[in-house]
This record gives sequence, C-alpha cells and structure tokens, in this order.
Amino acid sequence: REAGQGAPSNPAPNPSGPYNELEALQSAYLATAAYCGYPKTSQASLEAWSCGDPCNKVLGMSNVRQIITPAHNDAFAFVGRQLSNCILAFRGTTNLAGWMQDLKSSTL
Repeated sequence: REAGQGAPSNPAPNPSGPYNELEALQSAYLATAAYCGYPKTSQASLEAWSCGDPCNKVLGMSNVRQIITPAHNDAFAFVGRQLSNCILAFRGTTNLAGWMQDLKSSTL
C-alpha cells in the first residue's frame, strides 16, 4: 500500500471476537471467587463452590480445588471445571510486602 490510499479494504480479523458482557461478568466473578476460601473463609466453602455471591453467579462449576503454597506467601488460586472449560483463577496481591515483591519482580 502506498501512503495516502486510506484504510486497507480487508482488515485482519479480530481473533478475540467482539466484547461479550456476560463473559466479562463471569470472568469478574471467577476472579472475585479467588478471594474466597483460605485464609478468608474455609477452604471447604470454596471447593464446594458455596462461598457466596461470586460462586452463586457462576453456574456449572465442579471439581474446584484451592491452591495454597506451602510457604504461605500470600499466593492463592483455584482450579476447576465450568461445563466443558478448565478454569484457573489467581488472587491478586493483598498486602504491602506483596506489592513490594511485585515491583521487584517487574525489573527482572
């Protein structure tokens, strides 16, 4: 293409597709559920997918297992199945020490 000819007639397709509000909400509830379970509530409540609103809003979850690191270094996540999808969600940093470590890691 030469400069000034305008937009290409056949733009590249968007592989992620259009924005889907339902999918975005489901992702937000899954991320929020990563804050359930140990140490906030019992690990059993998350693994039974009965931790309140985040769990109630995401239907079809099964085989949920919370991941807790042996070092108890504030790293928490869960895995599970939602219908035919495999789900992995991490909890974000929750304290100043974690934020400091995150910032140090970003310079590697």
